[in-house]
Amino acid sequence: MTRSHTPLKTAALCLIGAGLFASFPAHATSNGDVEKCRVALTEQSATDMSNYRLSYDREEGNRTKTIYFTAVSNDGGENLNVTCTIKRSKVLAVNDGTKEISLLASNDKK
Repeated sequence: MTRSHTPLKTAALCLIGAGLFASFPAHATSNGDVEKCRVALTEQSATDMSNYRLSYDREEGNRTKTIYFTAVSNDGGENLNVTCTIKRSKVLAVNDGTKEISLLASNDKK
């Protein structure tokens, strides 16, 4: 009877698995939530967000998340710090770097 995994191989596999697990945040925001934030910022902001690309920075919160982005100017202008507050996949508010915009009334019940 041969062993397919020696103790050294088993330890190496455990370390690789732990490294992969540790590289992902515990409460990662879904791509769908990020896209909803992008749409809300584009539709609601007084700033023309088509001139910016959003770069994900971080998030805070569990049930109600505040997602922080850097809006990087496409034409070399000033970058903006923007936020998006989201709960249960509904955007509650966005801040386009100039003011907070509440979207509570504009969310539909989908």
